[in-house]
Amino acid sequence: MSTERAFIIGTIALVAVARLTFAEPVDQPTLASLNLSCSDFKRNENGSWSPVHAVTITAEDGTGVKMGPSTSFGGRTVFGKVRLAALLKKECSNH
Repeated sequence: MSTERAFIIGTIALVAVARLTFAEPVDQPTLASLNLSCSDFKRNENGSWSPVHAVTITAEDGTGVKMGPSTSFGGRTVFGKVRLAALLKKECSNH
């Protein structure tokens, strides 16, 4: 195999892996599908989010994560396969 061909194959493989690594999950839930709303959360001064009262996030497999107002989360935090901060940013940015 020529060096040029190996480079092309390597580049294609690298791009494919990067797309899979950084792609958002296909079946992203909505707040409504999680029985939550924007009013259940507040955006903190540092950009993180906190629930304003106790909430439960239930995953597809039926397991749940409970959190109260003293909890804060942001960025890439995942609850039951849900990137909640990203979902809140997407759905609640105009609230």
